Amino acid sequence: MIWNKKFDGTKESLVDKSHKPHTPHPNDHTEIELKWIKDYIRRNPNISMLELYGKLRIDKGSSRHACSLFIILRKLGYYKQKQHQYKKYIPKPYDTPKILGIKWQLDVKYIPKA
Repeated sequence: MIWNKKFDGTKESLVDKSHKPHTPHPNDHTEIELKWIKDYIRRNPNISMLELYGKLRIDKGSSRHACSLFIILRKLGYYKQKQHQYKKYIPKPYDTPKILGIKWQLDVKYIPKA
């Protein structure tokens, strides 16, 4: 049992450790692919994402989907997501009528017969 192997007589040895895997995922970009991406961007810093994807497909024979390239570029810090700047809400003053009858509404439910 794993817990028995970890136990050395103290409570601290049984504390749950990190769950981060020690090996990369099999579908991750390899070190060679990351080197190709970094080299292309270093040589041509103004290259668009689609141009980079095309060069990797044609020159290097990359078989990955374009979206995975775009995700890895964001993770590497080459393309940052734009932060939306919303306008601050400024409450407007309520239009209070100065004269009676301008903004009033009267619902008539019953009209008596005279």
